[in-house]
Amino acid sequence: MKQKICFPFFGDTLGGSHLSSLLIINNLKKKGINPLIILHKKGKFFSVLKKKKIKFIFYPLNFFFGSSKNKYLNLLYILISLPFITYLIYRYKIGIIHSNDMKVHLNWILPTIILKKKFIWHQRTILPKSRIVNLLIKCSSKIICISKFVRNSIPNYLDHKIKIINNSISIKNKKIKFKFLRKELSKDPKQKLVGVFGNIQKIKQPEILIEIAEIIKKNDLNIKICSFGYDKEGLLKHLKKKINEKKLNNYIKFFNFKYPIEPWILNMNIILASSLSDGFGRTIIEAMFLKKPVIASKAGGHLELIKNNINGILVKKDDSNEYFLAIVKLLKNNVFYKNIVKNGYESCSKFSQEKNLEILSKIYE
Repeated sequence: MKQKICFPFFGDTLGGSHLSSLLIINNLKKKGINPLIILHKKGKFFSVLKKKKIKFIFYPLNFFFGSSKNKYLNLLYILISLPFITYLIYRYKIGIIHSNDMKVHLNWILPTIILKKKFIWHQRTILPKSRIVNLLIKCSSKIICISKFVRNSIPNYLDHKIKIINNSISIKNKKIKFKFLRKELSKDPKQKLVGVFGNIQKIKQPEILIEIAEIIKKNDLNIKICSFGYDKEGLLKHLKKKINEKKLNNYIKFFNFKYPIEPWILNMNIILASSLSDGFGRTIIEAMFLKKPVIASKAGGHLELIKNNINGILVKKDDSNEYFLAIVKLLKNNVFYKNIVKNGYESCSKFSQEKNLEILSKIYE
């Protein structure tokens, strides 16, 4: 491939989009293509790249779209950051920019247009209803959506630019200190564990997890909900207070983000996905691959991954009792549990890294 590909990030956070991007980058390297990674902030993703000894260029940006709550200041920051990003593209002879989150989309697309380079806008969530977003996405060379659900949030007049590429996954077989992790999760080795993987945000419905825990306690069942993720919206203090007030500490606990997550998924009996509008549901596929049954909200990209009562269970997104009944159904019916696991494992095989890389390579070319 003649043109140099660049993956820019604001490396202060870490989430599914970063991990999916890393998978793309690693697969490209296997094909003899070495993309350039550029980071603008020090933080969680920065630390992961350092730990994994993945080469990147650190180029700090202090003013960028998204660094202020004032929309007019943010527009000004796009203009302030423009010459610096233009310099990066020119300095490193970048031909294709592959952008994976909204901050990068909005800060990198204008310099790309000015230098007449190609911009791949990888949309992993619902497109925000914003004039500036709708204006700038028109300027992209190609738009990649991770699901039909995400694609439907993008104006139809951009249809000729859109390609749907589901997230692919990579599970590495590592020696896992299973017993050690299990003890950290629960002192009772007989307690059943329900895992929730995703940052703590309102869209993920952390409050409903407490409601489910209340029903578990009311029915005197030895089940615990273990939620893993960063507190992105400052909700954790309130959630913990509520747990203490309702005396639910033995039925629910919030843990910090864990990476890699495979060992933690393997310690769960069931995986629960309660998001109101996930673009895809990466954890669902990882759970299926690791042979864990999934209960998910009937919302967003979940509907494209799960066939109800076949390879998982779909429930009303805001009904805590339905979640509870689904948990009990899986734990009480061993045959049903095994069928869900078997069908889930078989259905996740289509999320092939090789197939996705082939589609992506054609886009680059």
